[in-house]
Amino acid sequence: MNREICHAQLGIFDLNISVQGRKEVLQLLDNSSCHISVELLRNLQIVFIAFLPKRTTSKLKLLDAGIIPRTKQRFRQRKVELAADLINEGVDYKLNEVDLKLAIAWNYDIWFRLLNDMILKDWGKTSLLERSQLNSSIVVEDDT
Repeated sequence: MNREICHAQLGIFDLNISVQGRKEVLQLLDNSSCHISVELLRNLQIVFIAFLPKRTTSKLKLLDAGIIPRTKQRFRQRKVELAADLINEGVDYKLNEVDLKLAIAWNYDIWFRLLNDMILKDWGKTSLLERSQLNSSIVVEDDT
């Protein structure tokens, strides 16, 4: 997301909240450079912005805690598998040569193959839930 998109979305959100008659809303944002802007803070009427402390995103956001890294890992694995298959067939192939259509198909497949237990493990990494709240058969692995 870039700064213009962020500002536009927050402006629309601010207007919608205002139309609903709400008095105040707190919006938490991470410290991405596209989020931080004095002009943004001045233009919002109903929505108040608070920034998360640095280096806490992966502790609080489920996608950053494991889903995105795991998706990237599986995507790289598919690239290596494709390269190995093509090289074995005698095709001259470079590892970074994946067309957009194939990349989208891979990501679609990877996303829907993420198992529920993996997602639960990622919830455990966020520290938003107590380990006792997770299914007891799920072991939350510590990556540190």
